[in-house]
Amino acid sequence: MDKRMVVLALVLAPMLAEAGGFKASSVRKDSRNPATWDAASALDGDPKTAWMIDAEDESVGQYIQVDVPASTIDKLALVAGWDRDDEVWGDYPRLKAAKIEIFQNGAMVGETTIAVEDKRGWQILDIPDTKVEGAGGSVRLTITEVYPGGDFNNLGLSDLRVHLKEFPAGTAKIVEPAGLEAMIDGNPKTVYTHGTGDLSFTMTAPGYGLASIGMQPGPGARPKTVEITANDNKQTVVLEDKAEMQWFLLPVLVGYTGSSWGKISVKVIDTYSGPGVAFAEVALNGATIEEF
Repeated sequence: MDKRMVVLALVLAPMLAEAGGFKASSVRKDSRNPATWDAASALDGDPKTAWMIDAEDESVGQYIQVDVPASTIDKLALVAGWDRDDEVWGDYPRLKAAKIEIFQNGAMVGETTIAVEDKRGWQILDIPDTKVEGAGGSVRLTITEVYPGGDFNNLGLSDLRVHLKEFPAGTAKIVEPAGLEAMIDGNPKTVYTHGTGDLSFTMTAPGYGLASIGMQPGPGARPKTVEITANDNKQTVVLEDKAEMQWFLLPVLVGYTGSSWGKISVKVIDTYSGPGVAFAEVALNGATIEEF
C-alpha cells in the first residue's frame, strides 16, 4: 500500500465510523435474536433481514435514522417491506408514505414527503437536493402511512439507502496491472484489448468516498458479467451489449452511497463475444471528499 493510501485509510476510517451511525425509534423484541431486527438490518443490503417495529407499537409515527457525512443528499432508495419471500411480504405491513427530515448539528435543514409503491424490490425516490456541511448530518424517515399486513400489524423494512450526489473522482487511476492507461485516459477512441476474457484490474481514487464505477466496452470482445469488490464486499453486475459508458453503484458499507474507499477490484467473468475483452474507458465517481 502506498503512502497516500495509508494516509487515506487513517483519515477516512474515523470519518466513516462517525458518519455510519443509525438508530430506530422502535425495534421488535426478540430475546433469542436481539440484534436481528434493529436498524442495522435495514442497512445490510440483504432482503432477508429487516428493521422491524415492535408488535406493541403502532407503525405510524416510528422512524429510522441514518448518519451521513458532509455531502449533498439527492435520493432515497428502499425496499418497502420485509422482502424475504412473497408470503412474508404480504404478512407484514409495508411502507406507503413517509416524512423525510434532514438534520445538521441538530437543526433541520430539509424536509419532504415520499410515496412508495406496494411492490417488492428496490425503489429509488428523488428528493430535493439538500446539502449538509461540516461534520455531516442525518436523514430520518418517519412512517406516515402503511399498506396493511395480512397477519401482523408491525412493519418490517428490509433495506434503506441514502444516495449522495455524485461527481467525478479526479484522482482515479488503475494501480494494477500496469499497461492499462488507455482505459483511463479520458479518450474512448483509445481502447485496451486483453488477449483473453479473464481480465482483472484494481483502481483507486485517493481522497474520495466512492459511489459508483463506470465502464465503457470497447469494440469486438465486449465485457458482459463483471465482479466488483470494494472493502471486501463483492457484487456482480451485467453490462448491456453496447459501446456506451455504463454506471454501477459500488457496494454500500454504512447506509449511504459514497462509503466505499481504498482499492476497487474488477474481474471480468464473461463476455458477449471473444476471444479476449476490450474496454474503451473506466471511471470512478465520488460522493464525499476529504482533503488531506
